[in-house]
Amino acid sequence: MERNEVFNEVVGCDNQIEALINIIDWFKNNEEHMKKGIEIPRGVILYGSPGNGKSLVMRCLKTYLKDIPCYVYNRKSTYVIGELNNIFHQASLDKKAVILIDELDLLIDDNKSVIRSLQENLDGIEEVSKNVLVITVCNYLSDIPSPLKRRGRLSSIINFSSPTPNEITKIIQDQIKKYGLNEELIDDDELINAFDGESFVTIKTMINETILTKGTFDITSDDIIETLYKYENGSIKAKEKSLFNIAIHEAGHIVLNLKYADKNKLGGVKINGGKGYIISKTTNFPGKYSDYLNRAEIYLAGRQAEKIFFKEASGGCASDLENARSLVYTIVNRMGYFGLEYILPEDHFHYRTVSYIKLHKNEKKEERILKRLDKKVYKYLKSKKDLIYKLAEAIYEKGYMTAKEIKAFVANYYSDPKISLAKSENKTVLKQENKTIENLTSLA
Repeated sequence: MERNEVFNEVVGCDNQIEALINIIDWFKNNEEHMKKGIEIPRGVILYGSPGNGKSLVMRCLKTYLKDIPCYVYNRKSTYVIGELNNIFHQASLDKKAVILIDELDLLIDDNKSVIRSLQENLDGIEEVSKNVLVITVCNYLSDIPSPLKRRGRLSSIINFSSPTPNEITKIIQDQIKKYGLNEELIDDDELINAFDGESFVTIKTMINETILTKGTFDITSDDIIETLYKYENGSIKAKEKSLFNIAIHEAGHIVLNLKYADKNKLGGVKINGGKGYIISKTTNFPGKYSDYLNRAEIYLAGRQAEKIFFKEASGGCASDLENARSLVYTIVNRMGYFGLEYILPEDHFHYRTVSYIKLHKNEKKEERILKRLDKKVYKYLKSKKDLIYKLAEAIYEKGYMTAKEIKAFVANYYSDPKISLAKSENKTVLKQENKTIENLTSLA
């Protein structure tokens, strides 16, 4: 669907805008649809973290709805219920009308009276007038009570999430064109990794701030990433233990990722706001039994790196352990280890159910595999303790490293004569590691 020019100032959010326009177009032609018994949505919620285009789309909607009376609710006093009743009443008198309500979560703010008033008004337009559409905005859907989201009220929900890689590229290209930047100095892939999880507004702001800080339009990807890091963390004055611990955790993931680089393509890494992110790109995965095990090892590596350096793992390892457990569960239950149920034709076992004894046995198998992988990862990472520490220092100091920078760092580490001598005296070095080092050297 071709985007309406009214929304041209919104970069990205194509799917969300298309979904919203579809609802509005259905609403405009609802008489025909209602004759066929089709129920048209009465209310819409646009939700998502701040800076991802919700309010901008709402402003554009005012122009898009120029041929329909559009009532914008702005809280003017403490008497919210009276204001809501009035605006719903005015809208119901028109042949067709749309009500726009921004910051719905702040408006209701757990106020039961306001919530009840909204429910009654939404139910009222359902009973009195089929020609009113309510479009609301909030940051967090969980802040909106379930009764407001039920069918017949605000039942159509559109998520304005953080930009996808394609949308990040689109924003970057838009900013390059807007400011006349040198496209050759800006690497889209590096910025896609750096801006992963950031909002649309943050991306635009960081590029603008970089231009102001450098005082020139000849900015590079590294300049923009440096601005982002300073924005999120501030200048580094001393090693904060918690942040360095995160760097150790992520370095553990990276070292295991490089060991299985053929099936687990390395992305970038960044640490900010008390969290770490590995942007890992998987190639043709999942596949074989061994691929699942290798991927599970990568998930366990951050946890084991923390144990090696700090004797215990942090609470942040819970999601990694959950992901590893999920992969092991898949191996045991869906790859031929569960029993004949997954192999025999349906008429051989349709009357059978999996017993609790069988499930319990499989759980024990999963735990045994996880423990075995834990020990394997711990042993491997312990032999790479020096590399992990030095890599963590580099990640900590920079805050963000691209895949290319990581590979170059590891290749340089192994090219150190002292390291090479120590390795030649260590007979337990894996052949896989030597192959990986050769690949890194060629890629750096």
